[in-house]
Amino acid sequence: GGGTSSASGNDVFSHTPEWVFTEKRSTGERKNLNDGIIFTPAEGGYMMTRHPILKWKPTELQTIDVSIRETELVKAARHGKDISLYVGTQNNGGETDSSETPIKKTSIKDPDGLLKALRNAGGGYVFKEYNKHQRRFRDQMSYVVEAVYNAKDGVWQLIRARPDKNHPNFLTTCMNTIEALCDDIKKEDIVRICSGRNSSENMSRDDAVANSEEKEAPATTQERSKRKDPPAS
Repeated sequence: GGGTSSASGNDVFSHTPEWVFTEKRSTGERKNLNDGIIFTPAEGGYMMTRHPILKWKPTELQTIDVSIRETELVKAARHGKDISLYVGTQNNGGETDSSETPIKKTSIKDPDGLLKALRNAGGGYVFKEYNKHQRRFRDQMSYVVEAVYNAKDGVWQLIRARPDKNHPNFLTTCMNTIEALCDDIKKEDIVRICSGRNSSENMSRDDAVANSEEKEAPATTQERSKRKDPPAS
């Protein structure tokens, strides 16, 4: 999670604490590491919903929480098959409260090792997956894992287990993360915008364009007659 800050300019990064808050969960106490910034309205704070809340974090820290199936890890270990990364989608009815859809396949170097690590971490949940061929639901042991995008190799890498979660990110959350990756807004961009330098640069450009248009404006009839220019057609 990101830390809220009212600082501006270069100070925007010097006022963010290492830890934001401590959260009590059934699995124990959890500290949320500050990995970004949340820009909130001047009045109303974080919980205000009438105005948009903008969140930013460095591109290399942009992650999504995906779900992976235990049965697919077993097949990957035995036959070297890729596994699917699942995200949450809207349920269209049926016996389950939610739905999960595969969005990407990825290869795992050590499926056995990953499965052991996930089991040791605890957590995990049973997802009721509908089998179209058998026309029935079957229980799928699943685990939520945090994934980061490796731009160099063009792949999503699994970086840590999330035993505190029992469902992956929703599809819209994943799309927002992908859009943030495409925008690739740097720390320097935030500093420039917060310091107001971006606005002054825009004003300077606008003034330059206005001056240019003023110089290139067509001459009036009176001005043409003084210069003895031919009349405009």
